Amino acid sequence: MTGSRAGDSGSAVRRLGRETAVYSGGSILASALNLLLIPLFAKSMPPHDYGVVTLYATLQTLVETLSGFGISVSVFRYYVMDQDPGERAEVLGTCLRVQAGTSLLALLAGCALAAPLGQAIFDEAGHGPLVAATALTAVLSAVSQLAMSLMRIQRRPELFVATQFARSLTVVGAGIVAVLVLHAGYPGVVLGQLAAHALVGCATAVWLVRHAGFAFSRAFAARLLRFAWPICLANVLAFVFGMADGFFVNHYVSTAQVAIYALGNRIGNILQVGFIRPFCTAMVPHAMAVAFQPEFPQTFARLVKQFLVLVTAASIVLFVYAREIIGALASPQYQAAAQVVPWALLVSVLYGVAYNVSVAINITERTQDAVSIGLAGALTSLALNFALTPRLGLPGAIAAAVASNAVVLAVTWRLCQRQLPVAYDAAGMWRVGGIALVYAGLRSLVEATVPPGAAAIAAKALILLALPVMLRVARAVDDVDLAQARALLGRA
Repeated sequence: MTGSRAGDSGSAVRRLGRETAVYSGGSILASALNLLLIPLFAKSMPPHDYGVVTLYATLQTLVETLSGFGISVSVFRYYVMDQDPGERAEVLGTCLRVQAGTSLLALLAGCALAAPLGQAIFDEAGHGPLVAATALTAVLSAVSQLAMSLMRIQRRPELFVATQFARSLTVVGAGIVAVLVLHAGYPGVVLGQLAAHALVGCATAVWLVRHAGFAFSRAFAARLLRFAWPICLANVLAFVFGMADGFFVNHYVSTAQVAIYALGNRIGNILQVGFIRPFCTAMVPHAMAVAFQPEFPQTFARLVKQFLVLVTAASIVLFVYAREIIGALASPQYQAAAQVVPWALLVSVLYGVAYNVSVAINITERTQDAVSIGLAGALTSLALNFALTPRLGLPGAIAAAVASNAVVLAVTWRLCQRQLPVAYDAAGMWRVGGIALVYAGLRSLVEATVPPGAAAIAAKALILLALPVMLRVARAVDDVDLAQARALLGRA
């Protein structure tokens, strides 16, 4: 019996590793495509126009959050944990029809409020039509997100990656046409996004209808809405502490500084796109499927620690080369963005750990805890942005972002431990953080003593070579971690 469980565990680890590799490969490819937009905008557009594009993208995220209403997250809870094919069909059909209703409401609200929203965000008239176009873009994007969630829960990573790549390719293509071919500035970028998401949204909508169907259960719809509305509210609150700081920078500093802030965050988000989101994409259905097995708490604790080791190692590499990356991607007027990158990476690490720990919320169906978490982060962000951004400018917004994400992690940890206790290796996780601090000092030393250029790049490569040794010596990685790494590579 013990041998059987060990074999099943090894097989599960290998499948999780394979799916993570597929998701990671797809996300890295999509991220590479999206990275093309950074030099395209940062070299072809002045900071003011890039800032405007950033604000429209932020608005799109908010409308998409309201349109999706947490349905793409909720479907995991009920589809994965319900093995009856008939009831699974009802889950998919009901989710599709409920999101169709929430999307219509979000679109109507976005169009009705387009003119005043444009005036409030940009402090000038004339943005109403582009705000309405952004609302439609958000609704179309939410459709493709629901389809991609279905691909995830059906454990179809290749199809997910193909869809993700198609989304990125059409978005990047639209941006290139708008900026380089039509020279249409930020209005062209906004309308190009609409065209791109219309193409992908319609295609994924057809696939979604074919695979989800229209089976509907009024009783399940009521249960779904009770489960989903706290997630939607939590996502809106997460938007406040995760993205609304750009509005504060625009209001209290300048639109050009929004561009500096956005560029630094885009480099930090490479970590999320290239590793954090792929890992979480593969991990969530895996965790939900084995949540009630006796060994789950121990297995999950090690999984979270391994995640932290890998994400910290990746963030250290990006952090060490932040100056060189910004210099390669943007014109000199954006060089100040290099000072934003370390903090954006820290925010990404905090977000990733909180996301992994929060799986307990879905397992226990206590989605109201997500509201408490989001409220804590949103209140911290708003209070600190109002207090610091008018006085300190961009550094105040950065401090608010880091502090609010730290609060979110602390509250998430506490609430989830109450509902589903897991014995995390807290000491090992703190040691990983200590290694990151060591590398902060090493990078400062190199940049203070070695002139920019090939010599600095080589010196930084040398200090990075010591990273695996430091992780092993500090006992952040043990023999079990190494054995599981070999299993992921198929050599166990």
